[in-house]
Amino acid sequence: MLSRVSISDGTNVEEIQNQVEVALMAEHYYSVAKAYMLYRQKHLEDREVRDKLKFLMDYCDASNPASGSKYDANANVENKNIATLIGELPKSNFIRLNRRLLTDRLRDMYGKEASDRYLELLNHHFIYKKNDETNLANYCASITMYPWLIAGTTAVGGNSTAPTNLKSFCGGFINMVFIVSSMLSGACATPEFLMYMNYFIGLEYGQDYYKHPDTLADMSLKQRSIDKIITDCFEQIVYSINQPTGARNFKQFSGMWLIMTSIISIAFSSTLFSPTEANPTGIRLAGCRSVL
Repeated sequence: MLSRVSISDGTNVEEIQNQVEVALMAEHYYSVAKAYMLYRQKHLEDREVRDKLKFLMDYCDASNPASGSKYDANANVENKNIATLIGELPKSNFIRLNRRLLTDRLRDMYGKEASDRYLELLNHHFIYKKNDETNLANYCASITMYPWLIAGTTAVGGNSTAPTNLKSFCGGFINMVFIVSSMLSGACATPEFLMYMNYFIGLEYGQDYYKHPDTLADMSLKQRSIDKIITDCFEQIVYSINQPTGARNFKQFSGMWLIMTSIISIAFSSTLFSPTEANPTGIRLAGCRSVL
């Protein structure tokens, strides 16, 4: 047995135990080898549970989610809660899985030496990939809203139809962002938001709505102006999306662009951006931006 085990400087405990398993099998001590493997597995599970319990206690004692996170300090929330804690627990497993997937691909493409070198640089912090490794989902994405404008959320697993007015645009946009964000571990950017909101505002209040924002447009007891209605719609979207971000691991986390007039005029002067209208004017979009 001893002749089959080689120990030198730098050999760790796990490597020695692996050699013992091989030696037991080579000497035909199959039942002993099996018992030894089960023994190692049980102690591994016990260590993992002990480490998780320690992490739970440390996270509860931490001053904030960033300092409490063992693997990803980019917590994006100010306060800790049970949802942020639950989101932290599987990160170590995701890191191992993602590293295995990537190193296997590197080994297939460039050989074992390149794969081992990558892992060495990662472990010694010459390369940082913590945010990308702590989840199987992509980290951040910028998406086009056009498919949703045409066909609703059916293409991404939802059942809502395409928006037809300003109110359904606001509610549908929130649903769409929730669905897409659930497939990401970071932010979902929607750079076309202002164009589409402008389109539906124009459908209800005319294309020159921004020229008379104080006009009364709500006959209810609230007696709201166009300006107030637009503001309320925008607040509905912002508050609805941002409210659950206290539970960061549910990832309703979005970015919208309020684009400057000159950029709008250059980038979208001849762009089809709605089912019925082409060539949006930078002036109208700037008017929408100024109201918001």
